[in-house]
Amino acid sequence: MRRNDPALHQERKLYPSDSPSFTTRTCCDHARLTIEDASVKVHELWSGLFQISRGRIDGSAQINDTMAKYLKHKSSLFSDYMKDHELSFLSTRYLRDAMTLRVFGNALYFIVELWRMYMKIAKTDAGRSYKEIIVEWSNLDACFKCLPSGVLRTAFAPPPLLADVLAQFILNNRAVKIPAAFQTFFGVPHIDFKSLSEGLISRISIDKTHFRLLPVYREALLRALSESPYASSPQSGLQIEESSRDATKGTILSGVPIWTDYCEEAKKIWDCHYRNLSPESSSIDLNRILVRSPHMSNFTLDMFLNGILLSDCPGSYSQVMSNVAIRVQNVLNRLTLPHFANVLYLRRYRIKDTNKTIITSDNLPEPSTVLIKNFEGNTLHEFTVDTLPLSGSEALWIHFDGQSAPFSLNQPLKRIIYTAPLSPIKYDFILAEDPKRREMPTYVAAVKVGSIYHLTNTTYGSSSVKYTDEVGDEKESQDYLILAKRIHNNNRQDNRTSSATGRWIPFWPVKDPAYVALSESAKSDDEHLEKLLNSFRRE
Repeated sequence: MRRNDPALHQERKLYPSDSPSFTTRTCCDHARLTIEDASVKVHELWSGLFQISRGRIDGSAQINDTMAKYLKHKSSLFSDYMKDHELSFLSTRYLRDAMTLRVFGNALYFIVELWRMYMKIAKTDAGRSYKEIIVEWSNLDACFKCLPSGVLRTAFAPPPLLADVLAQFILNNRAVKIPAAFQTFFGVPHIDFKSLSEGLISRISIDKTHFRLLPVYREALLRALSESPYASSPQSGLQIEESSRDATKGTILSGVPIWTDYCEEAKKIWDCHYRNLSPESSSIDLNRILVRSPHMSNFTLDMFLNGILLSDCPGSYSQVMSNVAIRVQNVLNRLTLPHFANVLYLRRYRIKDTNKTIITSDNLPEPSTVLIKNFEGNTLHEFTVDTLPLSGSEALWIHFDGQSAPFSLNQPLKRIIYTAPLSPIKYDFILAEDPKRREMPTYVAAVKVGSIYHLTNTTYGSSSVKYTDEVGDEKESQDYLILAKRIHNNNRQDNRTSSATGRWIPFWPVKDPAYVALSESAKSDDEHLEKLLNSFRRE
C-alpha cells in the first residue's frame, strides 16, 4: 500500500516536528529532546503503574492492592487519555502491555474495564471517517492477541460486547483491520483423535472454556448483526462470510456446515440451561441435523460434536455411542454456568441489627454503603459473612416466570432432568438462610439483566422477587432464577464433595475450619476480602 493512500490509517507522531514545544539540543553528538506537552503526562501515568508492578512478587496481595488503588485513583486520567484524539494511540499502547500483567482482584477489574472502554471506542470508530478515528487498528489487533485464555478471556470480552464491536467492523467493511479478533474467538478448533470407537481424543487446539463458548460467541454476533440499525436487511447476520471473507477465513463463521449445525444445536441447549431452564424441560433430537450423510466425510468430528451435545442436553436422544459422550464429557467437563466457572462461591452478609441478608457474588455488597450504620460517626453495622462454595459443574439456574406460576416445589417428578444415556440428574434448591432462623425457608434467587446477575432471595409461593441493582435502587421482577445444586449419587467422591459444597459456611469474623476454597483464585479472593474486613474492624 502506498504511503499516501487515503485508506491507510496514519499513526500520529509522538513528538510532531511542528510542535511549538519541540526543541533540540546537542550533547556528546547525541540529540536530546525536551518535550513539554501532554504526551509526557501519559508516559508518567502509565510508568507509575508499571513501576508498582515491577516491585510485585507473584502472590503478593499487598502489591496487587497498591496497583488497584493507583488504577482507581487515576481512573479519570486513564479514561481521558484513551479518549483523547491526539493521545489515545500512545495510552492504548501502554494498555496493551498492561493486559499482560499477572494481576488479580480489583487490579484486574480496573484493567478489564480499561480494555472494555477501548473496545467501545473502537466500536464507535468503526463507523467514522479516517480523519475522525482515534483508534490505531494495528494496536487494537495486537491487543486481541494479548487476551488471556480460559474463563478470564470471557471477562475481558463478554459475548454481547464483543459481538457489538465486531458487528460494526463487519457492517462498515473494516473487519480486515482486526483479523486477530476473529481468529481468537471464532477459529476452527483442530482436534486429534486416537480412537473414535473408544471416544479417545489426544489433543484439542484451544482450551476447554473457549471450545464451549464458540456457539455462544457466534450466536451473539449473528444477533448483533441482525439487530443493527445499519444492517442492509434482516438476513445480513447470516451473510457475514460474504461481507468479510478475508477476516473470517479459517473460522466457524466461514460457512462450514458441520460447525454451523453444531453451533445452532448447541445454542438451543445453552438456552435451555441459561435462559429457559424450567421444571418442564423439553427434549431435543440431536440426530435431526448432525447425523446425516452430507457429513460422512467428517464422521469422526461429527460424532465428537454430537457427543458434546448429548453429554450436555437434558432429555435428548441421539444415535451416538454412549461411551463417546462419556469420554467427551471427561475431556471438556460438564457444561457449567459461566458465573460459577469464574467465581466458585457466593458470599452472604447478615446484618444483625437490621436482620437483613445480602447475597453477593464476591467481595462487598453493592453499594457497600449498606454496611454503614452512621456516616457522621463512621460506624458500621454489626455483621457476619458466610461463604457458599459451588462449582459450575454443580450449579443450575432454574427459571421461573411469576406471571405463569409462582415459585413452588410441589412438582417432584419434574425436578428430574434426564441426560440420556447418562444417569438421571437430580437437583435441590439452595437455601439462602438456615430454616431455623425464619418461619418460611428462603432460597437463593437472581434476576438476570443483560450479562449481570442481581442476587437476592425468595420464598415458596412468590410470583416475583425484589432485588437491589448496582447503584442501590430496589427493583422487582416476575422473571427470575432459583439457584440449585446437582445431586450425584454415583460414587463416594460425589458424597464427600457434597458435604463441602452447596452449603453456607461461616467465613468472618470466625472462619469454620471445614471451609476450603475451591480454587487458587478463590483462595486469593478470600485473603483479599478477609484483609479488607479486618481493616473495618480495626477502624
